[in-house]
Amino acid sequence: MQSDYLKNALLDAVFYGVDFAVPQAYLSLHIEDPRGVGDGELAGGSYVRQWALFEPASLGNTANVEDIEFTMMPAATVTHFGLWDAPSGGNFLWGITMEVAKATNSGDTLRVPVGALNLG
Repeated sequence: MQSDYLKNALLDAVFYGVDFAVPQAYLSLHIEDPRGVGDGELAGGSYVRQWALFEPASLGNTANVEDIEFTMMPAATVTHFGLWDAPSGGNFLWGITMEVAKATNSGDTLRVPVGALNLG
């Protein structure tokens, strides 16, 4: 689900020629639906957002091109991913519901394999 921030930026770019710089993408983990604003972002352990690289879009879709790893996780049940334009703070861009929630124990690594994040 695209955030209102991203929808507005894209619409303004298309219909009003407003410049929209292509942001860096940072993946976040959430313990609840981020509701288009980034709610429920994980905290604790050594959790930090991770930089994510996506392939050029084709047929309205794109996917991550590298494994993304979150190391030294806190104990949690992760239900959603989020995309931001900054490693902390910044603008929430997109929320993605995980097909299956992932429970982690303190110290675990959560890996997102190549191609597992499909946006479109």
